[in-house]
Amino acid sequence: MKKTYLALLVAGCCAIMLSACSDNMEELEHAGEPAELAPEYSDTIEAEQLSALAGEIFRLVGTPEADNPSQCKALPFGAKPCGGPANWLVYSTKVTDSEVLEEKVELYNTLSNRFNQQEGLVGDCAVVDEVKPNVVQGICVASPLADM
Repeated sequence: MKKTYLALLVAGCCAIMLSACSDNMEELEHAGEPAELAPEYSDTIEAEQLSALAGEIFRLVGTPEADNPSQCKALPFGAKPCGGPANWLVYSTKVTDSEVLEEKVELYNTLSNRFNQQEGLVGDCAVVDEVKPNVVQGICVASPLADM
């Protein structure tokens, strides 16, 4: 349970820290992105947009209650400047509509990647290990794959 909330807290903090970055008005080529982005996410991505979208995603996840491990899922969440996910988002299919969540997370990941490029951000290039969702006391939590 602590790991799940820690992961959510880290993702939220990352979005807040990104808001301190300066504005860059360069236009980017958007290869490999979903064909249609909502109009509010055109050309320049603002940290506030990322933060607001992350908030929507966290509200969709809510408290990831589950009766069994098959109800727990994990999605790559955010984008590291060097590539790969910034974190993993654990959720429950018991309380969250997977299709809606996956669509929002895909948009968030695309925008996060564009924001990193737009702002020229650099990272540590460390690989964020994939997690295996599990149930602990009725809540979906992230367990390292190495522990399974």
